Amino acid sequence: MLKEHEFNHIDKNVYEASRTEQREVFKKSQMLFELYCYRDRQKFMADDEVPRWFLNTYERKAIFFLFNLSGFPHGHTVNEVSRAVNIARSTTSRLLTEAHSLKFIYRNREEGYQRYYLPSDRLLEVGNLYCEYYVDRLLEVDQAGERRPFYNYKITEKRTRQKMRDDHVDDTI
Repeated sequence: MLKEHEFNHIDKNVYEASRTEQREVFKKSQMLFELYCYRDRQKFMADDEVPRWFLNTYERKAIFFLFNLSGFPHGHTVNEVSRAVNIARSTTSRLLTEAHSLKFIYRNREEGYQRYYLPSDRLLEVGNLYCEYYVDRLLEVDQAGERRPFYNYKITEKRTRQKMRDDHVDDTI
């Protein structure tokens, strides 16, 4: 049984049945969410050139996510993007050059940072819309909050495993 994100010992069969039920409820809403996203993404891409370009491939989508992260005041170099999204540097260079020509990203003009690309305001705006959409859809498929028990279970499982690792550290070294 889960309480305050800690495991309490209960019958194994009760535990397994509870976990299975929680996972199935979560799975149903997650698959429904993904199906909605698939259909909505098609419309989103048809209506706007930014998502049409960025959401067209997994690599472009990863670049879209990277450029929407805060904490990179000077932007990203080709090498940084290549490492972050785990694609070849030549492919990354081609994709960034294309995104630049479409004005989705632009070169940093600041002294010493001219090799860096920055996101356009429009790219960031689409990132904001994407986040709003994502949460709205999640709330739509989980109006009753049925996904929460499985989240809590996974949090507890992770914390328990970490505690077990911490408790079994070999301190003879």
